[in-house]
Amino acid sequence: MVLWHSLDNRLCHCFSSLFGSHMQQHSRLKLGLAWLGLIGLYSLTLTQIHTFDAYSYATAVQAKPWRESFHPHHLFYGPLGEIIYWLSQGLGYQGMAFGPLQMLNVVAGASGVIIWWRLLQRLTNQPWLATSGSVLVGGAYAWWYYAVEVEVYTLASLFLIIATGLLIRLAETPQILSNWRWLGLAHSAAILFHQTNVLWLVPVLVVWLSAAWGTTAWQQRWHAFLQYAMVGLLVVGGSYAIVMFGLSGFRTWPQVQQWLFEYANTGLWGTTNANTFANLLNGWQHTIHGWLGGAVLLASLGLIAWRWRLMWRQSRMLVVLAASWLITYSLFFGWWEPDNIEFWIACLPPWALLITLSLHTLKLPQRRWWQPALSLALVGMSLSNGWQIYANGAAANDQDRQIITELAKTGRPNDFYFVPNGLQALYAEYEFERPNSLPLSVSPGDWQHGCLEISARIVDTTSAGYTVWLDQQAVEPSPILLERYGLEQSAVTACFAPFLAQAQPITLTHARYLKLDPIPQGLPDWHWQNWSLGWRENFITASTWGAGWTFIPQQDPHLLSPRINLASSQWRKLEITMASTLPNQHGQLYWMAPGEGATEDHSVSWDVIGDGALHTYTLDLSQIPTWQGSIGMLRLDPVVAGAEQQTVTIQRLRLLP
Repeated sequence: MVLWHSLDNRLCHCFSSLFGSHMQQHSRLKLGLAWLGLIGLYSLTLTQIHTFDAYSYATAVQAKPWRESFHPHHLFYGPLGEIIYWLSQGLGYQGMAFGPLQMLNVVAGASGVIIWWRLLQRLTNQPWLATSGSVLVGGAYAWWYYAVEVEVYTLASLFLIIATGLLIRLAETPQILSNWRWLGLAHSAAILFHQTNVLWLVPVLVVWLSAAWGTTAWQQRWHAFLQYAMVGLLVVGGSYAIVMFGLSGFRTWPQVQQWLFEYANTGLWGTTNANTFANLLNGWQHTIHGWLGGAVLLASLGLIAWRWRLMWRQSRMLVVLAASWLITYSLFFGWWEPDNIEFWIACLPPWALLITLSLHTLKLPQRRWWQPALSLALVGMSLSNGWQIYANGAAANDQDRQIITELAKTGRPNDFYFVPNGLQALYAEYEFERPNSLPLSVSPGDWQHGCLEISARIVDTTSAGYTVWLDQQAVEPSPILLERYGLEQSAVTACFAPFLAQAQPITLTHARYLKLDPIPQGLPDWHWQNWSLGWRENFITASTWGAGWTFIPQQDPHLLSPRINLASSQWRKLEITMASTLPNQHGQLYWMAPGEGATEDHSVSWDVIGDGALHTYTLDLSQIPTWQGSIGMLRLDPVVAGAEQQTVTIQRLRLLP
């Protein structure tokens, strides 16, 4: 019993050395119950509709080997997710990775709020102020949402809160070297869960310069800072080095550079324009509350400005810490992606700290009616956020999944699906086994490359005998999508223009599509105007488009049709419109049953007029004994062989009943 009491005292002393005051047993019990209550409350609102990033992380945890799970911007999140998923499976869990990863964030979110409460309680010695400041963080829309989603930001913010407790302690007693090492470790964890938290170095430097060093020599001050810095360099730098040169096996700087900066080099982020300030305010508004956030933000700024002088006198170090934190992060994220609420989560603690310090300067009137009124308002705002997250996250509201569900029922597994966003592409691949899908953001920042990939998929899919489904919203993106992906409408239109003449509009319940079949409009009628219509060229060069498909033939030039399925009995004649500048040539059409090759006895030929003008040749297939059975592919030899720069133009080939 004495041993346990001693151990308990040591634990309490360790905790109080981190956050300040002795915690009695009943206080620990209350905090423990509050922690469990928060976990329960957050768990009730787990979202069933996931962001693209969240879905990507969860599927990567399920599908990728652990050596490939290290992402340069949040190095530890992937491996930690794999460990959590593996442990949950060991406990009998059989679902996808979303549930365990969401619960990881639930625990992290609740833990961050409780630790923040304990820190504010130590600073103000007023439980209601600590509660108000904690509700401002844990009840904010962004904090709550990412505490119930599969994302990295809640974990990173948890370690920032822990590091804040250490830094405040060091501001008072900076001579304790071990705390500088612990600070380096906590800050390193925040960086390894999201690398942008390297920005927190600025508040650390500000506090280090302003701490209560007294008569401590500068040499000792530098020694203390180096304790923090060396731990950070060893933990963060060592982790990246192990991953880059050990686990991932990069051997050259270009490989490392591509891995580290691929996201930053897309060109979609890190820009400023006339809307930057408005986007920043919009991001902060939604970080706090969906529709009340703007009013709360303005009220908080007014309160902070009103009480600034008294705050500065009473809590200068804390004001410096919070202000430097907010300014540093706001400058960076205001430039990087100002309207994205996930980046403003890390700014909730310093914002709440300034509000708490402002309220702490107020002289309380005898009637404290405003305290319960303020508490009620904050709790009401928080529960409103929770309800919004719960309602918006219901599976019935997942329009993207509804769209892909209907499309998957309509199309076939090997069809090509071009969709407006990456989430639909992930749904198609992982939930409906439709791997041949691409989003509008196929190649961020490089639409030319993206267009080439889309065009190749269209040709490959139609050549293989499958259908192409182009979402109307992806072919004609809204201004919002164009801005989000850094696209120009003219470039998108030019990319799809060749394919639209043969596309058939299809309206399903939830979306409109343009459908491209291997057999245009369902008939064996190929009219070449802008692209190959899925026909594969062999031994031809210099293709151009105008009155038809013009090219220079080489030796044995021929074109292979897409895979088709035709009953020969329904089609009696062949009509082909073409031109050639080659004299004394003949053309030939082969037909092949499914799975068979071209043979002379399954073909028909005709003499080609070599005057360079378009001519239409009509051949009676019904008189050929071998024209029977199922037709699985056609082969067109427009001429026997080319000569110098002589050209052939094929305009149309069709079968007639």
